Amino acid sequence: MADPSATYQQLVEEIASLERQIKRLEADHRRAGETLEDRAASLTEPVDDAAGIEFEDLFDLDEIQRLQDELCRAAGVAGLLTGTDGRPITRPSNFSRFCRDIVRSTDRGQTKCRTSDAQLGQHHPEGPIVRPCLSAGLWGAGASITAGGRHIANWLIGQVRNEAQSEESIRAYARELGIDEETFVEAFYEVPVMSTQQFHLVAQAFFTVASLLSRAAFQNLQQARYILERRRAGEALSKSESLIRAITDSVQDAIVMMDPEGRISFWNKAAEHIFGYAKEEAIGANLHRLVAPERFLETYSRAFEMFRKSGRTHSPERDLKLWACRKGGEEFPIELSLSAIHLEDGWHSVGIMRDITERREAEEELYESRRRLEDIIEFLPDATFVIDREGKVVAWNRAIETLTGVTKDQMLGKGDYEYAMPFYGERRPILIDYALHPEIELEHDYAAFQRVGNTLFGEAYTPGIPPGDFYVYATASVLYDSKGNVIAAIECIRDDTERKRLADRLNRAEKMEGLGRLAGGVAHDMNNVLGVLVGCADLLRASLPKDTPCWKYADDILNSGLRGAAIIQDLLTLARRGVAVSEVVNLNSIVDDYLKTPEFDKLKTDHPAVKIGVELSDGLLNTRGSPIHLSKTLANLVSNAAEALPGSGEISIRTENRYLDVPIQGYDSMKEGDYTILSVSDTGKGISDLDMGKIFEPFYTNKVMGRSGTGLGLAVVWGTVKDHDGYIDVKSEEGVGSTFTIYLPVTREEIAKRKKVIDSLAYRGKGETILVVDDIKEQRELAINMLSVLGYSVEAAASGEEACERLLGKTVDLLLLDMVMDPGMDGLETYRKILETHPRQRAVIVSGFSETERVKKAQALGAGVFVRKPYILEKIGLAVRRELDRGKDDDVSSET
Repeated sequence: MADPSATYQQLVEEIASLERQIKRLEADHRRAGETLEDRAASLTEPVDDAAGIEFEDLFDLDEIQRLQDELCRAAGVAGLLTGTDGRPITRPSNFSRFCRDIVRSTDRGQTKCRTSDAQLGQHHPEGPIVRPCLSAGLWGAGASITAGGRHIANWLIGQVRNEAQSEESIRAYARELGIDEETFVEAFYEVPVMSTQQFHLVAQAFFTVASLLSRAAFQNLQQARYILERRRAGEALSKSESLIRAITDSVQDAIVMMDPEGRISFWNKAAEHIFGYAKEEAIGANLHRLVAPERFLETYSRAFEMFRKSGRTHSPERDLKLWACRKGGEEFPIELSLSAIHLEDGWHSVGIMRDITERREAEEELYESRRRLEDIIEFLPDATFVIDREGKVVAWNRAIETLTGVTKDQMLGKGDYEYAMPFYGERRPILIDYALHPEIELEHDYAAFQRVGNTLFGEAYTPGIPPGDFYVYATASVLYDSKGNVIAAIECIRDDTERKRLADRLNRAEKMEGLGRLAGGVAHDMNNVLGVLVGCADLLRASLPKDTPCWKYADDILNSGLRGAAIIQDLLTLARRGVAVSEVVNLNSIVDDYLKTPEFDKLKTDHPAVKIGVELSDGLLNTRGSPIHLSKTLANLVSNAAEALPGSGEISIRTENRYLDVPIQGYDSMKEGDYTILSVSDTGKGISDLDMGKIFEPFYTNKVMGRSGTGLGLAVVWGTVKDHDGYIDVKSEEGVGSTFTIYLPVTREEIAKRKKVIDSLAYRGKGETILVVDDIKEQRELAINMLSVLGYSVEAAASGEEACERLLGKTVDLLLLDMVMDPGMDGLETYRKILETHPRQRAVIVSGFSETERVKKAQALGAGVFVRKPYILEKIGLAVRRELDRGKDDDVSSET
């Protein structure tokens, strides 16, 4: 909304200006009669600009035509008045038949005539231009006419001949123009004869007349200009009076003028409407006695006395809020804008008065609306604050007081980014500033940032909010007034810490799952390669005497292959395909067994200055899991702790029972109950905040290049714990050390007794027929060789489809069936198809992966044990023998 005071002042100044202009014009009008002599003098004064004035604007053309006709007839010449562009102004006078009908009848003749006219019509104030015509050699002359120094017309005369023209030259002209010579010559001799001297005298006479016309044109121009100025002055006066009337009658505010005695001298229609007094009632009346309430009359009168003397009011404000009274006695509020005009008789006041009854009511309603809005903001559940265009806080609700610990009284009215201090500990622009000032670059300060129209969304880490590890989600937008002008900005802030943690966990889980799938695929392919390597090395070793070098070479190859297979098992664990055996185990036994392994002995050798302490809890409860993977988990944690030590230090291995009823850090929920706990602590360098979020990612390592480590250790730990339905907690402080604590659910089952070692003679074959089904050629050949060595009759099929065809007309005692074959039927589909024709067909399932759901489905259909690649003679022999003897001895495990 425009400033009312500025509007009133502008209107007052406009009225005052018009009043002064009217008085000035009236004075000019009075002086007009007194300056007739000045007018006569002005006719001889030069003018600055005669542009746009034409000859016909200054003269009566009928009079000019009559003058031209008489002069040409008297002088015996032809004449024509033209404009400077060659345009005829008068009709031709005394034109000969020769020029009118003969020469100008052809295009060439007209062209020559126009060219001649142009040459004669040049501005030449010194005298006439005299020269022969281009068409037939007749004489012509031109005299220019000016108005105020500007060339406005030409007087052209001619069409006379003298003794200089010969008949032969005339005939040459005729031939040049393409006119019949006889006709041309006949018309030529009709042209009047005039000597050259005589023609020059006539031309000079016409030049004299043209000069007189030029002076008359100048005088006419001055006369016209004077009349125009008087007309314009009168029009301006009339327009000013009309403008004043239009302004004062159209405005909605009362405009009142008061003379030095306090009497009303001007009263517009709005004043009639607002106060109820007609113009006739108001003019001449004392303003204060007419419209001032009785209780303010004395005050208003004193103020007027001061104004009458100085032209100033007692108030420094130009706009005053006062009370007035209508004709019926009703009091109402007005806004008065008062200005002073000093005229001959003293100070006159011009007041513009507005009835502000509705505005006052609207302001009260606005106040109530604003109070309600403040109440709404105050009780919003989200932390909310508002800043004005100057960046000062105008609202700070209870929720943000609770969030920041800063009260409303401490923050209201503060600017200079004071509101950022509780969040970031420093003054800096935040989301609300970017909403108010889009030119500020803030995106880099936020973990996530988005703009949708005029609304901004951002996520940020705010170290200033206790306890310091705090994330917020904020929304900011500008606020507009009714005209669409930006007046403020608002920001709503929500505690986003928990959602952020959940999102990070989900992101980490998705990343682990994706990398796990990749690792699983790599593991499958590597298992196929290592399967052949391990199997062939086992066969080679079995065929050689133990005391020969070649046996040692084969044994080294076998052991290296088995170590590679162990790494692949880490990959399978990472892919969550490696924990299949679920036995009742005790973590104390896992620790005891690990401490007896060559791997632990090597670790102590590599880190002689590291002290390793073990504290095992008596009465530790059992859990259900895979001893191999739990042992691998412990080995990875201890190895990781040793690597974290700078050379010397301590590693502590502890077990205990614990009851949990609240989630540990990093988990939203945990099953309440008893847990058996394994923890590994070190006094090493600790883990930085930057690395903490990455330690469980596959292939992540901060070890020096060349040191041992695949980057899979902690990723395998994470996968193993997850597969055991457990939880892992990490606490670390840089320079102090780290503690990894694993929580595994307790089982009340007892540990099963270990099975007796089976004699190798027990799994040799007795000539039974076995069909090996595997899509990898090397795997098929390895299985054939191994089973042949064990005494079986072996055939092979490269696919499930081929196996089904082979068994259409025959039977075998056992299928050695690979579960994963691509393309074509996999192991489950193949076994299901074979059962249609051989319902009691026995089978052993093999795979580079661990036991999957499809393996279990095949076992549910009747398949026997599952063997994980790579396999050696003992493993494959035991599995085959047990399946063939099933029914005789049902004490076989599901996996070998």
